[in-house]
This record gives sequence, C-alpha cells and structure tokens, in this order.
Amino acid sequence: MSLWLIGAGAMAQDYAQVLQSIDLPFEVLGRGAVSADKFEKAIGKSVRTGRLANALIAGKIPEKAIVAVGVEQLAHTTAELIHA
Repeated sequence: MSLWLIGAGAMAQDYAQVLQSIDLPFEVLGRGAVSADKFEKAIGKSVRTGRLANALIAGKIPEKAIVAVGVEQLAHTTAELIHA
C-alpha cells in the first residue's frame, strides 16, 4: 500500500510519529522548504517538496493519503487527490 502524508507542519509531524510507531511506511509531501526542513529534523524522514499537482502529474498516485495541511488549503488539496 502506498500512503502519502500531505503536509509537513506540526500536525503532519504528529501523524508521522504515529505512523512510525506502528511501522507503517509512508511518503511525505510538503510545499515549502522551511516546514520540510523542520519536519526532517524533528522526524528524521525526508520530505518531497513542491506542489501536489506536480507529484500527481508524474503519474504516482497514492492508494491512501492523510491530508495534514492548513484549513485554507484543505478543500483544494483534498479535491486534487480525489480527482487524481
């Protein structure tokens, strides 16, 4: 199963800790370099940065996703995943 954790902020860090504790593999996608750097330092897992649409266009579509973005991006991010 492929699982994407969308977002790299504080909420995503909490989700990542849970996923790591249950040994569930996941990939992290974040928009900005600053939050990605903080995430990587706190969690020890790399973050793929850039727009979600670019990752989806590349043809890699996750089976499941956890959307951990700010409320202002929640609807748009979820719609992008649904349409993919």
